Amino acid sequence: MSEAAYSLNQSGFQFRNPGEVLSPYETNTYLQLLTNAIGRAQLDLRKARRVEVDAEEAYHRAKAPYLDDAPEVGSHVSQKARDAWFADRVPDQFLALRRASAARNAAWDFLEALKEQAMLMGSLNKTALAIETITTRAGGA
Repeated sequence: MSEAAYSLNQSGFQFRNPGEVLSPYETNTYLQLLTNAIGRAQLDLRKARRVEVDAEEAYHRAKAPYLDDAPEVGSHVSQKARDAWFADRVPDQFLALRRASAARNAAWDFLEALKEQAMLMGSLNKTALAIETITTRAGGA
């Protein structure tokens, strides 16, 4: 069993042969691959958070000169309208912040998908071990 038996996409690992029955060795190998992928995904999430914080800081610095002229949030102006007003004045920083937030959300979703797969594979591993133990005790293959 090798990493080539799986493909990694935005949803996590995916079986190339979904009907294949896995041995305890194969489920353990898959768990190790997932563990490594989770570690990489955690690092990617940390980087995405750092990029988002930097983008937010740049956005706040860019909009600072406009604070005195900005419309006040109240009965005639919503927060969304105020945000749009700033976005019109500093579009590059606003869009950079939006992209950074979307990237952080995607990194979080990917990490969560991998964690869920690891939990499921752990259950499959226990089942495979139990079946192998029963088969071995019964004198089967």
